[in-house]
Amino acid sequence: MNEKFLIVSTSVLPDYFLNVVKAEELVLSGEMTISQACEQMNISRSTFYKYRNKVFRSNREYTKKSILSFKMIDEKGVLNNILKIFYEFNINIVSINQAMPIRNYSYVIIMVDLSETNLDVQELTKKLKQVNGIKSVNVVFE
Repeated sequence: MNEKFLIVSTSVLPDYFLNVVKAEELVLSGEMTISQACEQMNISRSTFYKYRNKVFRSNREYTKKSILSFKMIDEKGVLNNILKIFYEFNINIVSINQAMPIRNYSYVIIMVDLSETNLDVQELTKKLKQVNGIKSVNVVFE
């Protein structure tokens, strides 16, 4: 089954969707049985079973990922200096993709997880632009 997902504000959804999510959290935490959680959240067990695998709370891990693209001089140490900034600010690197250098420039795309840092992606971009050898930094996905 090829499911597609949307991120939708809870303000436009019926209350029972959020109640299903809360009930599922109560069950997974071990605090309550399914029956108890459904009773507390004022939903039927059939509603719980119908939607429990269809509605999810967006989590911080997903929402804090960003993709950055870099154009940099193809010199030893430039990428290392970028990685040092990520380390310094406790930013996890999810993936790095580097193309073959063209005319003395390297092109790199890095996906990062900002959930463990106090920096937002704009502040991070400003710091990265100060790295010697970086010609441009662009936010591809925020």
